Amino acid sequence: MTEQTAEEIEDRLWAEIDKGRFGMLGLVGQSMHFQPMTAFTERPEGKIWFFTYRDSDLARKVGDGAKAMFVVQSKDQDMQACVGGLLTQDHDVDRIETFWGPMIAAWFPEGREDPRLTLLRFDCSDAATWTSSGLSPGCSRRVCDSLSDALLSWIACLLKWSSSWSVRSRDSSAGTRSKGTAKRPMTSSKDPPASS
Repeated sequence: MTEQTAEEIEDRLWAEIDKGRFGMLGLVGQSMHFQPMTAFTERPEGKIWFFTYRDSDLARKVGDGAKAMFVVQSKDQDMQACVGGLLTQDHDVDRIETFWGPMIAAWFPEGREDPRLTLLRFDCSDAATWTSSGLSPGCSRRVCDSLSDALLSWIACLLKWSSSWSVRSRDSSAGTRSKGTAKRPMTSSKDPPASS
């Protein structure tokens, strides 16, 4: 199996989020379960958007911003990923209009003009990926290295958080470990540097 670059891993991760559209979103260090959410990506900005109600448990807990993780799995179950970043409420009317469609309308029957409707903006800062074939495991952009080598499970993503630049991952098809280094941070050049 050939090693993949951080850019190739990142390309696949964004493609899988776009293709699958669904994942589990939750806050780091909170006593609430992750929730299934529909994702709308803006890759150049490193952002993922989610529709919700302003008075939902998740939106209330986000407040002015909170560390969060978005867990995704490819439709063919060949790739799993845990994306970390900052989640904030952002009632962006233009994006509501852009992302609105039948799938969202089914969940928000009062329509896009509903005063309770808002968006959550997820500013991605790091990602860890696991693959079972076709692509070496690794991480894109600013990546986590505190994941458990023994388990590499979803629990590891939930319990451990780091914003360092290296990662350990396990290729479930070959049983080998690789350590990679991200080539660039997960923020665009237009964004200010992320604060810890």
